[in-house]
Amino acid sequence: MRGRVIPILAAIACLAGPVSAAPLTLISKAPAPQMATDELLLHSGSLGRDFLIQVTHPFAEKPGKSYPAIYALDGGYSIAGPMAWVMGGGGAMARAFVVSVGYRPDAYAMRDRDLLFQPVDHDGRTIGGGGADFERFLVDELMPFIAARYAVEPANSVLFGHSEGGLFAAHVMLDRPAAFSSYIICSPALWMEPDLIDRLPQARPSAGAPRVFVGVGGKEDARMTEAARIVAAALSANYSVRSETFAGAAHLAYYPMAVATAFPYVLPPER
Repeated sequence: MRGRVIPILAAIACLAGPVSAAPLTLISKAPAPQMATDELLLHSGSLGRDFLIQVTHPFAEKPGKSYPAIYALDGGYSIAGPMAWVMGGGGAMARAFVVSVGYRPDAYAMRDRDLLFQPVDHDGRTIGGGGADFERFLVDELMPFIAARYAVEPANSVLFGHSEGGLFAAHVMLDRPAAFSSYIICSPALWMEPDLIDRLPQARPSAGAPRVFVGVGGKEDARMTEAARIVAAALSANYSVRSETFAGAAHLAYYPMAVATAFPYVLPPER
């Protein structure tokens, strides 16, 4: 069912105005089950809730050297970080940190609020409306927090979103063009916020022609494949866009293939 924006709620969300960024509080830090990964439980004062962040280090990280960082929404489905660690170590891509942005298991449903900027009627329930707040959390709170504690290159950061996360990444391109140097946009749920279609051609990078990877599964429905086509076409004038359809794969099934293909594109192997 096509998402329907709820005008009154959207107006209320806009009138609420920006929320001041507050320092993040580190509740706990421990080794994650994944290789070379720290698991951080952070409390956002501005949003008033916790986030589970996993930071995967580059393969054979060298003291004194800084590295690119990939910010993977939906916690990177717990595979983005380990795959990047292996690919970086094997020379398939540049060695990089992967910051997987996720939730406590009992709070995962908050993604539907965080990744959509407008309230949407979806299958009989209202979701979304928190995208602007989550964008501020990501860019103004989390990224500085990571930069202060890990050897990341702030000017070489990648945002990776899938489905609603892909839609969110497209918003960030328009709202905060200097925040990330490259983007991975997979299966963007563009029909949930169709007003974004007219805004996409306005996206302008702050410098150069950053790389953008747009992916979709070959077995996805027509609205998803059309959304990926629209996004790739709209951005191709100002970005270096690679578009890929993963044949025979459904919506989430191609996620590992997207990681294996997109990461080396946005972060090519070091010479």
